[in-house]
Amino acid sequence: MQKKMNLILGPILVMCLGFWSCGGDSVDADDLEKANANVSSSNANATDPNSNSTVIKPTEKPSAFPQKAPQPEAPKIDPSKLTEMTFQETSFDFGSIQEGEKVNHTFKFKNTGNKPLLINNAKGSCGCTVPKWPREPIPPGEEGSIKVEFNSANKKGRQNKLVTITANTDPVETKLTIYSEVIRLDEK
Repeated sequence: MQKKMNLILGPILVMCLGFWSCGGDSVDADDLEKANANVSSSNANATDPNSNSTVIKPTEKPSAFPQKAPQPEAPKIDPSKLTEMTFQETSFDFGSIQEGEKVNHTFKFKNTGNKPLLINNAKGSCGCTVPKWPREPIPPGEEGSIKVEFNSANKKGRQNKLVTITANTDPVETKLTIYSEVIRLDEK
């Protein structure tokens, strides 16, 4: 009877200790699995001297519960170097295109701030959307453009793709969107 009670109460005790050690927050399945493994392994060699059964002993406050890693902070940009970028349009619809067709659109912008504009990166939401952007600083009051090419190979139906631009602006990221309706040749 004692062995059965230990087998039932052991996991419950582990859950309670986990709950309290986490400041009342819920415990996820990975944490419980690790704690149960620790209890099982620590109890594997413990036996009741009056019988040959395994005894489940409560553990100290579980150190088996890993602390969540802190999330990295967004890179800080010196406010004295921030500028503004204004686009003529932030979205473009190619309309209906045939599957496999490559289309492109040029998004024009102007540095409307008073510091040089530095575009660090432009990234499409998938490999089918490829942006090309100026690598040199854009002086205040000057214009620039970002050319976005969309490859509709192996695409079908309505497509919405994003291009994320990272620059010395506030906010740091600007999103451009392209749309299209890809029609398969066999659907005409």
